[in-house]
This record gives sequence, C-alpha cells and structure tokens, in this order.
Amino acid sequence: MSNKLEEADISWVVIGSQTKPTVYPKIEWVQEIIQGADKAGIPVFLKNNLLPMLKARGFNQNVFWEDKRDNQGFEDLHLELRQEMPE
Repeated sequence: MSNKLEEADISWVVIGSQTKPTVYPKIEWVQEIIQGADKAGIPVFLKNNLLPMLKARGFNQNVFWEDKRDNQGFEDLHLELRQEMPE
C-alpha cells in the first residue's frame, strides 16, 4: 500500500467512522492504512469518533495512540489518539 500512497502524492490520511448512522470501519482496514502511511512517511489523523470502537475492543496497540509523556518519560504514561498533522 505504501507505494500506492507515495505514487498518489498523498500528504495526509484522515480516518474516522461514518456518522448518522454510526458505522465503524473494520479495525483491520484501519491498521493496514496506518501501517501503509507510516511506511510512506505520511502523517495519520484518527478522528475522535473512532475512540468508542477502539476502547470497546480493548485496542492498546501503539499504532493507534501517541505517547504524550515528556522526553525523559518521567510522567505517568499518557496516551492520546494519534492525531498527526501535515507539515
């Protein structure tokens, strides 16, 4: 997938669920898109409407979350939904 992302000149990937009615994407699709974007060096923004799905399924994989501790890591672990912005 990363080759196609790079070839398409995509600079940012935003992923969320459908609203009204709420329909969540398959978690495998989200993981595959994130992994492809990471390989291509493309920032990923996960919309807040994915939180209920991720929490309900107990997903704690680093692919979905950003570690918000300070650089020394002295703070307690604080994870937030991965919401990267393009440069």
